[in-house]
Amino acid sequence: PSWTAARQLIGRLVRRRWLGWSLLVIDGSLLAAQGHPPRPKWHRPRPTDPDASWGYSPSDGWVWGYRLHGLVSAGPATAPVAWRTTTATGHETPQVAPLLRRPPRWRGKRRGWLVGDGTYDSERIVALAARKRRRVVAAMYIRRWGKKAMSAARKRRWRFVHSPAGKRLLRRRTAIEREWSQLKAVFLLDPLPVTRLHRVQVYVSLVMLAYLAAVAYNGSM
Repeated sequence: PSWTAARQLIGRLVRRRWLGWSLLVIDGSLLAAQGHPPRPKWHRPRPTDPDASWGYSPSDGWVWGYRLHGLVSAGPATAPVAWRTTTATGHETPQVAPLLRRPPRWRGKRRGWLVGDGTYDSERIVALAARKRRRVVAAMYIRRWGKKAMSAARKRRWRFVHSPAGKRLLRRRTAIEREWSQLKAVFLLDPLPVTRLHRVQVYVSLVMLAYLAAVAYNGSM
């Protein structure tokens, strides 16, 4: 029910041109669980949330809790358009396909963009995005076998990512980082006020719905 209501709000925002589909940013963020993490067996009590797990990110370090995966529209307004919540051990790349199924297929004259960090530099993700008529722009690094071993398609992506246009798109990636920071600070997402995975998923969906309602309200003022 919460996603049905969110989809109606997103559709309304898009029709009024407060949100755009052409540029989406994808990323994940760790959410700290309520209470204390697991301790050695000789310590008591047991962990507060038995569904939570340890996860790592370069920005947050090791966090005991859950991981929020999301797609954010980067213009004109910034707002989440798809999300999923897993335990903190869940990697980001398996969640790309479910996330891309949520927004409608891009129908503009030109392909839309899907911007992410180096985690999303994958041939599989490029193929998944192409089905939605989107072009992946992810941070790319020369792997240990070197630039000469790249395929022709990867070389073309490499040239675009390191072009002025590609660099401008990569700078738009900060939109999702600002979004996660605001949600955590204002909507009590970090640490979470509930325990167990199914409750966390419902709570996160309600937070997203409230945020979209606030965007719609501010846009109508």
